[in-house]
Amino acid sequence: MTNVTRSDRIKEALIGGPGLDGYAYQAEVYCVDCAESIVCALPYIPLPDDPLYRDSEMLPQPIFFGDSDYAEHCSKCGDYLYGGQEMDPWDNIDGSCYDYDDDDDWYYVTSHED
Repeated sequence: MTNVTRSDRIKEALIGGPGLDGYAYQAEVYCVDCAESIVCALPYIPLPDDPLYRDSEMLPQPIFFGDSDYAEHCSKCGDYLYGGQEMDPWDNIDGSCYDYDDDDDWYYVTSHED
């Protein structure tokens, strides 16, 4: 019987490869670095034969070749991950855009102040 360390389980949980765009965890998406910090902070990492191992509520799951109509950004650091078109929100024809307020609620902005 082989003794599997926590470090081995973390490494196995963060399987990467070509086309890896990020990780899904608890209905949010994360970049590779932020997903690694989440996995390292988890008190319990399921074993690969445990059904919870492939549950994105319990462990970040890889997103390969992510596709979305809208740009997806890391929920922790805000880095662009995939999808949509990465652009300046002020590039709209009428010069307006949607933005976040301090409570992370969307609001409509009608003019741009630098």
